[in-house]
Order: sequence, then C-alpha cells, then structure tokens
Amino acid sequence: TDNAKTFQLTGKEWDNGIPELAIFDDGTIRLYLASMDGLGIYKSDDKGESWAKETTLNGFGPDPSLLHNPDGTITLYYKTFAEKR
Repeated sequence: TDNAKTFQLTGKEWDNGIPELAIFDDGTIRLYLASMDGLGIYKSDDKGESWAKETTLNGFGPDPSLLHNPDGTITLYYKTFAEKR
C-alpha cells in the first residue's frame, strides 16, 4: 500500500534459487524462481500472505527478468549457458 517502502516477513521460505518478483495491475504477485530444477512460478492473490505453485518450466536458465511492455504484455528474459564440449 506504500509502494514497498515498508514490509513484514511472512515466514514463507523457498528452496535455493534466483528470484524475480512481479506485481500485476490486478494485485496478483508472482514469484519466478530459477533453480537447477527449472523455473518455478508461484502466485499470491493476498499481497504475499500465501503462495501457490502454478507450474515449473524446464530448461530455463538463471536470473529471470520481466519486462512490462507498453502494450500490456509481459516478456520473460533469462540467461542460458552453452554446453561445454
């Protein structure tokens, strides 16, 4: 309610991973968590009090980043690494 100037811990913890948080116009918060298992996507409809796992996408790399485009769409970027031969 104050543009994230203050917050309180909810006690929710996730396994190791590289996070990216996104707050959508409808108030939904999504956590994109990159790990060795893929990209886990979690959703909260109550300002982060509770979370539900939506899906895991396989084959994604570390460091997810979201871009909110002017047309209202969202683009997900992530890094990949070439396989060493």
